Amino acid sequence: MDLGIAGRRAIVCASSRGLGRACAEALAQAGCHVTINGRTRDVVDATVADIRTKTGATVEGVVADVGDPAGQQALLAACPDPDILVNNNSGPPLRDFRGLTREQMRGLAAIEIAENIPGRERACHFELHGGAEPREYAAVGERLTGLSAQRADRPDVVRVSGTPVVTDSIQVDDDPSHTLALSRGARAFFQGNRFLVESLVRRVAQLVPQGPVVDLYAGVGLFGLALAAAGRDSVTAVEGDPIAGADLERNAGAFGDRVTALRRSVESYLASVRASGISSATVIVDPPRTGLSRDAIAPLIRLRPSRIVYISCDVATLARDTRALNDAGYGLTDLGGIDLFPNTAHVESVAVFTRWSAATRVSARRRVSEVAP
Repeated sequence: MDLGIAGRRAIVCASSRGLGRACAEALAQAGCHVTINGRTRDVVDATVADIRTKTGATVEGVVADVGDPAGQQALLAACPDPDILVNNNSGPPLRDFRGLTREQMRGLAAIEIAENIPGRERACHFELHGGAEPREYAAVGERLTGLSAQRADRPDVVRVSGTPVVTDSIQVDDDPSHTLALSRGARAFFQGNRFLVESLVRRVAQLVPQGPVVDLYAGVGLFGLALAAAGRDSVTAVEGDPIAGADLERNAGAFGDRVTALRRSVESYLASVRASGISSATVIVDPPRTGLSRDAIAPLIRLRPSRIVYISCDVATLARDTRALNDAGYGLTDLGGIDLFPNTAHVESVAVFTRWSAATRVSARRRVSEVAP
């Protein structure tokens, strides 16, 4: 898998064993120019030789104690202006590597990062404790597309550097003209595995027939706007989160009156829309891990759309909602998975529910009774 970081300069501290070693090997395998350190020449030489044997990559070793300023300078002399730093809790203060003191680190409450699919753009948002000064973190933004920050004791978001937005180009199908340009800030939700986002979009697009589309929990517009980019003439995208909703409205602007972007909760939208406006549509739902709320699934069933494409990151809540939809007259006609969370128990499921006619429901029940023991 191409991580898009080949050629980058990386310093990996404490790399003689454990997680540090694993990081050094992974970065070397990905094509980075890796510099490691050790406190003795024997440790450095053994670590370098082992990583070279396993990866076939060139690795440089420096005898340096990263807890000492002289050791830090030795590492920076061997790897000037590094793109990647892998540190650990016992490692050096970050001041000499990225311009942050430990006091500034203590001012950080949370960090949100957005990276575009090719890995060439990175935006970051800092949530700061009260009293921290956003401008003091400007050094971090030097290598980012943009950095924003917000103090806990102030409502405003400060742009610290650049433009804290990343942009992707997603090809929806095999037609090169069906390409979606999608931008988003660091605070907006987006699918976590950038290597499989396009595969997920293509799969969903394949499952949506011609006709109107309603995209619920639309986020920044990944699915609904992808269908608009593929030529759909009537797309309604609904997102309740104010941050993702702002990105959705901006992205939808490129499609004019073919897309209606609504910044409101899914529950309030479903409670207000008329059945005539949704019964012939395909509804896409990509809810949070908790699945469809009661105040969402009940009106959705009442509105009786012809088809529901359900994207889920939790099989338990998908199973619960499948039962409710089955009981309401929807058949599960397609189910697949995409491994967005490798090496975990989680999987991204894509399910299709089709509204059955009365005759179809009777026929299906008869078939089930025939095979039941």
